[in-house]
Amino acid sequence: MASPLKSTGKAPVKAVGTPSQPGEKKKRRKTDGLNSSIFRAPTKRMIRDSVGESHVTCTKQGLTVFCELAHKMLYMIGENLRELGHKGKKKTVGRREIETAVMLVFDGEMSRIMLREMRSTISKSQAKSANK
Repeated sequence: MASPLKSTGKAPVKAVGTPSQPGEKKKRRKTDGLNSSIFRAPTKRMIRDSVGESHVTCTKQGLTVFCELAHKMLYMIGENLRELGHKGKKKTVGRREIETAVMLVFDGEMSRIMLREMRSTISKSQAKSANK
């Protein structure tokens, strides 16, 4: 009698609908740590807080693109920081090295905006730590 399951030689055929063993658990797929879904909720929260309660919504695909852009920017800045650290023979990088890396990655108005925001964030955090 022939087997009802046939293989074409590409992959082994598994029987559909067969019950698993009582003590057996399903195998979980391994995921990488940099899944974009991790960044979606905080990004959505930040956008909603800055825009306010308006009718502007961002789709899942839009947030994914936004998070990928942010990830790519941080990666490029990090690569330049690594090179600056090797050239200066330093193990740690400071504010000036970060500013230099931002200026190398971005040019023009984007660089000025990022540096201004970075400096204001640093001054706010220093003022907050001085109050404690």
